[in-house]
This record gives sequence, structure tokens and C-alpha cells, in this order.
Amino acid sequence: MRRTDAVDMWRAGYDAGARAASREAGANIDRAASYLAACRVGATQTALDSLLVELVAALASMFCPVCGDELPVDSGRCDACTAKVRRAA
Repeated sequence: MRRTDAVDMWRAGYDAGARAASREAGANIDRAASYLAACRVGATQTALDSLLVELVAALASMFCPVCGDELPVDSGRCDACTAKVRRAA
């Protein structure tokens, strides 16, 4: 084998290794970007879930827990339940 043939073979191997390393680095970047996107989606979903819980609690506070009737704006008591308590007494 001549020296130029050996150098050519070495160069081909080196180039193949460099291409493989470049592809691996690109794959690592893609993997990290995917992980970051998944974390952002998870954080967004958690925030939306907590907002939904707060919204349901706010809506539930507008209705009587006993009978489900709408509560008057200024009072924390349901007129229907108050009337039932008065009739029972």
C-alpha cells in the first residue's frame, strides 16, 4: 500500500467519523429541544389546570350548596333555603 492510499483511507475514515459526530450533535440538540418543549407544555397545562379549578370554585360560590339555587348578589344565603328553615321552625 502506498502512502497516498493510506492517507486517503485515513481521510475517508476521519470524514466519516466527523459526519457521524455532527449527526449525533444534531440529534442531541433535537432531543434537548423536544424535552424543553415538553416541559413548557407541561408547565402551561399545570397553569391551565389551576386556573380551571379557581374558575370552578368561583362559579360554585355563586350557587347555594344546599339546593343549587342562585345566590343573591349581596347575601350569602339562598332565599329558598332560608324560607325552608323559617317554615320548619
